[in-house]
Amino acid sequence: MGRPKLHVDEAAKHRAYRARLAAETVRVDQRRWEALEARVSRLGNAFGQAWTAGCEVAQEIRALGPHKVLDPLTALDLLTAWFEAQASLATARHTQAEDASPAGAARRPRSRRKEGSAAQE
Repeated sequence: MGRPKLHVDEAAKHRAYRARLAAETVRVDQRRWEALEARVSRLGNAFGQAWTAGCEVAQEIRALGPHKVLDPLTALDLLTAWFEAQASLATARHTQAEDASPAGAARRPRSRRKEGSAAQE
């Protein structure tokens, strides 16, 4: 006893395959893809030049990864990791500043007076 057939004939089997393939495949405009690759490459080159020139930020970012070769995608990954670290540091500083402020120092909203509304005697 074999397993039951899923498709009536070869044509139905082929149509099902094509439908699955179409659902799994992403179409990309080649010009836009090449432009994106060029921009990532430009970022990698600029990052490498800044690092070579002694830019402190580039050296700090480069220190995040043990990569010997700095290809554009590695530069993008390092830059992303650096910005994530900066965001978490800023969040931690903001949280510490809120915790350090005295509880009674909460600001009261100012009341705004309209011109001419003050009582004149």
